[in-house]
Amino acid sequence: MAHELSLIQSLRVLLPIVSRRQWMVFWLLLALSLGMAMVELVITALVTMFAAAVSDPANVMTLKPVVLLQSWFGFFPLTDVRQLLFVLLCCILAAILIKNILSLFQIRLTIGFSEGVSNKCRERMLEFYLRAPYLWLQDKGGAELLFGYRVSANLGPALTSGLQLFSTTMMLIVTLTGLIIASPLPMLFFLGILAPCCVLLNKAVGCALDSRSKSVFRVERELHTVQLLSVFGLKEMRLYRREAVLAASYASRLAQWLAARKTQQMLTRLPFSLVEVMGFATLCFIFAVFYFYKNSSLAYLSGIMAFLATAAWRCLPMGSRMLEYLGSLRVSAPYLQQAAQTFSQERSLADELALPIGTTPEPVNFEKEVRFDCVTFFYPKAESPAVEDVSFSIAPKQLVGIVGLSGSGKSTLVNLLTGIIPSTAGNILIDGVPLTNRNRRSWLGKIGYVPQDAYLLDATLAENIALSRWGDPVDRDKVVQCCKMAALDFWDQLENGMDTVLGERGVRLSGGQIQRVAIARALYSDPELIVFDEATSSLDLKNEKTIYETILSLRGKVAMIIVAHRLSTVEGCDRIIWIQNGKKRMEAAPGEVLSEYKKLLDGNPSC
Repeated sequence: MAHELSLIQSLRVLLPIVSRRQWMVFWLLLALSLGMAMVELVITALVTMFAAAVSDPANVMTLKPVVLLQSWFGFFPLTDVRQLLFVLLCCILAAILIKNILSLFQIRLTIGFSEGVSNKCRERMLEFYLRAPYLWLQDKGGAELLFGYRVSANLGPALTSGLQLFSTTMMLIVTLTGLIIASPLPMLFFLGILAPCCVLLNKAVGCALDSRSKSVFRVERELHTVQLLSVFGLKEMRLYRREAVLAASYASRLAQWLAARKTQQMLTRLPFSLVEVMGFATLCFIFAVFYFYKNSSLAYLSGIMAFLATAAWRCLPMGSRMLEYLGSLRVSAPYLQQAAQTFSQERSLADELALPIGTTPEPVNFEKEVRFDCVTFFYPKAESPAVEDVSFSIAPKQLVGIVGLSGSGKSTLVNLLTGIIPSTAGNILIDGVPLTNRNRRSWLGKIGYVPQDAYLLDATLAENIALSRWGDPVDRDKVVQCCKMAALDFWDQLENGMDTVLGERGVRLSGGQIQRVAIARALYSDPELIVFDEATSSLDLKNEKTIYETILSLRGKVAMIIVAHRLSTVEGCDRIIWIQNGKKRMEAAPGEVLSEYKKLLDGNPSC
């Protein structure tokens, strides 16, 4: 099990994803936060001055700002207290207007930065999946890989909370610094009581919030798995009458999610409510100390309490928001950690990754032969090899069959041949050039592949055939040509011809028709070698015979490999390779190999 990264470690892993332009936006956001903090300090000072002028109009000219202005200019232009109050209100209005304009601009930049980094993360994750070792992807499974994209989508809110937390913290620090300078003793007394309470509150709530956030993350992962099962396993669920069990399982997990989510959201908002209570409770305590213990005068008490009340009015909401943003960041922590864990694995797999997307691979030519030279392959953690010391060669335009019982290593051999997985030992040579990470994409560009269960898009017939060149404009003339070569003659019977949407996984087509689409798709990429990987094993005898005739019609035009366990499928091959227990047992003409292979089948009726 992978070591769980802390939130700080996760951020360090994710930081390299941020582009130079995004870093510029980040520094602009910091400067903007500092500017907003200064404006907030000015607002607090103006409000404090206004409160002091209202509470004691007779001594307004003795206020520090008024005295300071008189020392600068030699006089104070406002002699009427009413004029001063009006000017103060106008200044407060202007400062609040400036702060709100800056706030809107900051929100726009924050969302742009956060979601931009989130999109970059999703792009990076897709590229990683496209380059990751095939066996690593299989080990992860489709549910976890798809959930990875969902995890990346949650990075935007997490980064937004982080930036808002930083901005609010900066504004709070600047405001408190100004207030401490203005009146050190009352503010330090106020903070000395309130700050430890806030720290303890955050620690207590934080532990519970971390636990609930992990529960929400875990249940969301389980819900995602059930959702995938309800879509891709729907046929099996109906056949085995498990709909009620599936629905009950989903409802149970939804109930768990709701319970955890309610507690999570309550804990996120709890500090926001408690900080205000603790703040004004602190004011009550300070008043009680000065009144009952020190027996301070009314004038002194009113001045101190007016100042602290103004400070609390400006600072407590910022402190509450700060703790709320910190809670939101804790809510997003499992998603950050999961994304960082994935990118940490990308680093650990660096030597096994395919070439970066867009990199031009080294060219390979298939003019003489592709040769297996003592190739051995072990699956991870396996004690015995799946393929052991196998050697053979395939020439251009040759038709070669590969036979063997289930689990004998045929599919592994095909994966090695196509370069999907690298060999553990030995070499795969194309015209004498070893197949490596640097030329693997060139070799893949020469291969057409027809699997047992072809994947069809919920798209038109033409788009499905052109999937082997997905992203390029569909060449309709070439699609028609490939249909003719694949004996795909049913397209003109469809309601919209080539533009007929086939439905998810080709629900409108029969098994034989789907295989014809797969053959046409393989031909569309102009391959030099086509691999038929158990392409007819799921078809009835009639459809199998039709597909086999289609394969034979391509003979002499392109090299082909037919992987099968039915004898009839490989009888017309030029040569047959018999794989047994991962080793090459025999390689010869069809008549010689099949007679021996038939004896094995006769001796093992279960095969």
